[in-house]
Amino acid sequence: MTDPFGLHPHYFTDGDPFSRLAPSPAYLSQGRDHDPLAASLLRRRHHLFGSRTLYEGVERLPPGAIVTPGRTIPYFDYTATTGDLPDVPDLLSREFAAFDGIPTVLPLTGGLDSRLVLASVDVDYGYTFGRADTWDRPVARRFAGFLREYDEFSLLDHPYPKEIRAAVMRIFDGTCDAPFAEIVPAYQRLATNWGGGHVLIDGYTKDVFQRATYLTHGGLRGSLAKLLPILTMRNFDPIVFLCRRHPLPDAEFSLIREPFERFVEPLALDAARKLLLFELVHGRGSRYTLNGGTILGGQFFIPVQAFYL
Repeated sequence: MTDPFGLHPHYFTDGDPFSRLAPSPAYLSQGRDHDPLAASLLRRRHHLFGSRTLYEGVERLPPGAIVTPGRTIPYFDYTATTGDLPDVPDLLSREFAAFDGIPTVLPLTGGLDSRLVLASVDVDYGYTFGRADTWDRPVARRFAGFLREYDEFSLLDHPYPKEIRAAVMRIFDGTCDAPFAEIVPAYQRLATNWGGGHVLIDGYTKDVFQRATYLTHGGLRGSLAKLLPILTMRNFDPIVFLCRRHPLPDAEFSLIREPFERFVEPLALDAARKLLLFELVHGRGSRYTLNGGTILGGQFFIPVQAFYL
């Protein structure tokens, strides 16, 4: 049984999850050829989609499912909606009560999502990284007084041994060719100063809700659509939008279309929510974004995704 949002990915071989199971395809890749289409897609987009990996016969366990040899049974209802937006702070407060007694660490940025968490949850430690004059650090430090301790720094402040990059590349071998390995020395710094094993409140959704990150794409039309969202939402078609967001040859785009049609298209959701769900659970969200705060952060802390409790 897998978690609904792909936050704890595991990989298996030859359609049988009871044969060999591992947290990285690297452990299952011996003697296996690269999938040529997956290799090309990985070079172009830096991550893969759905359950695909670089290696033939190695797949990610699909999220929100009970997986048995030869059969996958979905169990999670992605169409359910409960609660109203004004209830979010109270919901966050009640959910994080489960972690009472465990120190919490919050990546504090200039965005609204981390400040919403800070306003709703008792947070012990906070940090911000980036250049001293960037938008995040001047804004975030204004809220440092609400924390027991606050730290801000540039990633360039830390040594970055080549051994760390090699280890991180090994972790994401076959799934991501450009992981955010530079964050590891920062996590080491925080764990040394504050102690490891704390709850890391991860901003997994990033700007999904605040800036509709997954409802944007490149090019002139994409730039205009940021100013006039009606250009995106009028007659919205998820497949057409995915083509614009991920401009690829037809053969490679089929590696995006196939998991969309398999996992998301049958759901009773409107078109925009289907697109968001796909990118969060089967696309850039679970196949790239979570690599930093969730997988690498999990080497030092207990990552908790605030908006998925």
